[in-house]
Amino acid sequence: MPFIIPMDFSFIPDNTKLGPIFTFAGTTFQDLPGASFPSFVNVNGGVKGLQFADAGIEIALLTPVPWASLQVGQFNAPLTIEGIDSNGTITNTWAFNNPSSYWFVYFTKGDLVMIRCTGGGNEAAIVSLFLFVP
Repeated sequence: MPFIIPMDFSFIPDNTKLGPIFTFAGTTFQDLPGASFPSFVNVNGGVKGLQFADAGIEIALLTPVPWASLQVGQFNAPLTIEGIDSNGTITNTWAFNNPSSYWFVYFTKGDLVMIRCTGGGNEAAIVSLFLFVP
């Protein structure tokens, strides 16, 4: 039976350090090499999310999924988000440069196993992630 795994950081206290690597709902979040600080929970614009360094963060999904949804905030520099399939191919790419805003990103090309977020000038944040598990 298919189901959706919802993840958000709203229940974690502000300024809680989670990086450089942690697992949440079977999904592994890992700060990319060169990160100037470990990812942590932070409130920006009244919304709580996982803030990560400009070097970026990779999210290894617990299983390949046909679609996922990610809400991200961008507050400083441009932000790039990529969806990666089980062959290591980048199947989806989004680039944002609209500071002080939140975006929903939808991954609709099947067999998604990883999401990579880079940039953001040390001020980007992941608010939520939803995975559809067939």
